[in-house]
Parts: sequence; C-alpha cells; structure tokens
Amino acid sequence: MRIYELLYLLEGDLPEDKKKEVLLEVKKLLEEKGKILEEKEMGKRRLAYPIKKKIEGFYYLAYFSSPQDFLKRVSTKLNQMEGVLRHHIERIDEVYKKYGIPLPGEVKKEGEHVNI
Repeated sequence: MRIYELLYLLEGDLPEDKKKEVLLEVKKLLEEKGKILEEKEMGKRRLAYPIKKKIEGFYYLAYFSSPQDFLKRVSTKLNQMEGVLRHHIERIDEVYKKYGIPLPGEVKKEGEHVNI
C-alpha cells in the first residue's frame, strides 16, 4: 500500500456539530480500505479568494495508506460531501524516502537530521 497526504478544506461557517459529522465521515471513508496514520487540524483561515461564496475555511491534513485504486472513490466522495470546499491528495512515500524524511507514523531516531 502507498502512503498519501490529504489536505481538505471545510466551510468556515459550518456549525460545530456538522463539522464533527463531516470529519467523522471523512475518517470512516479513509478507513474503508486504508489506514489513517496521522491527522492534523490546521485551523480556520481566510481564503485567498472566495470558494462557493465562502471567505473562510477550516483546513485539515490527513496521512493515510491505501491501495491506489481506492483514491478515485475517496476523491469522488469528498466532492459529493456537503461542507467540503476543496481537497487535494498527493502520494508522499517516494518523495519522503528520497529525502530521508520519516513517514507519518514513524519516529526519527534522536540525533538524525533531514537533508533537503
């Protein structure tokens, strides 16, 4: 299985209960055929330009492993989810290994440095 990074953006004016519902739905989606390695909330930020008439959004980052054929389903479902403004999925395993960056879920040994 390959490792991917998913950055997704939720509407900034989404009520707290609806936001939790969407986050849970995304988590369940990724765990259908994959495994979530790490999740991060990046906070609420002003958008550079309006998206669907929204000027603020909540950014979330998730690292997950899954088969390659599952990505199309993830992308389709995220496009259909109410409250999700945008998303981007990027394969990261090869790039991280190339530069010696520890993959999400791995712990770098103390004293090791990343050379970029």
